[in-house]
Amino acid sequence: MFKSLLLKLTKSLYPKGRAFKIVSGSTKDKLHSALAESENQAYTDGLAVLDSILPDNPNFTAEDATDWERRLGLITNPFVVLSDRMLAIKRKMNHPGTIPARQHYKYIEGQLQAAGFDVIVTENRFPLSPVIPAQMGISEMGVDEMGGLVANPDPYAVIDPYAATSDAEQMGLTEMGVGTMGGYYTSNPFEICANNIDPDLDADFFTDTVISEMGDKTFMGDAQMSQTVDYLDKLRFTFFISGDAFPSDAVIAFDRKAEFRQLILKLKPANTVAFIYADYSMDDFNDDFNNDFTNFIP
Repeated sequence: MFKSLLLKLTKSLYPKGRAFKIVSGSTKDKLHSALAESENQAYTDGLAVLDSILPDNPNFTAEDATDWERRLGLITNPFVVLSDRMLAIKRKMNHPGTIPARQHYKYIEGQLQAAGFDVIVTENRFPLSPVIPAQMGISEMGVDEMGGLVANPDPYAVIDPYAATSDAEQMGLTEMGVGTMGGYYTSNPFEICANNIDPDLDADFFTDTVISEMGDKTFMGDAQMSQTVDYLDKLRFTFFISGDAFPSDAVIAFDRKAEFRQLILKLKPANTVAFIYADYSMDDFNDDFNNDFTNFIP
């Protein structure tokens, strides 16, 4: 590939006198031609090493990606488009970078986007009115009516994603600092990412540990007050991952689902839980007019 260039460079290093002239076909010409073969091989091998080390060039192959995923502890899936695998490898190489606030939700969002996932991250922390009408049921939970209005000690509210399918509104959860469904929340299906790559293992994270402890959801007695407050405290350690506008679904290739959840688990603080709003599409992402995922069941 570079043999002719190396020969030209070699000849240019000789003095210009007649005694150093290299005649085509001469012994000297054959000597430098033979040397150029090995020099060309060494130079080509050097370029190949750089191409396989850095995932930023068209010569980076699927085999190179597999090797780097093994070294970096990433999930290897040959069905994923090579460009997406290169993005994930590059993000991992750059981690943790120079950003000190690596537990901030915007950092998690940036890292997910850097890996090729078109998502946004939203804190479970939404503005709320500084006062709450007492007639909404707060007085039934042991709080006196204070002239019709009760001061809200926390100007921010959390959203209960289960509110759409439970009796939470009857229980007064929306009046205790949980944002109303009409304001921020629609009943899109979601999945939980707490401790496991397999979503089925996290599916009952809240229902097993929190909601089941609340007993009869139609009555809010003093005994259940502390359990409800504990439930709200747990919701404050949650965040949402969605499409470009919460709570719209993000479109993620089905074959990257495990990789996506693994990255979330590595990025998020251990005590937090993610509610994921995503459509795991099985479209033909590699443009080969062949749906490779028809034999897989999400």
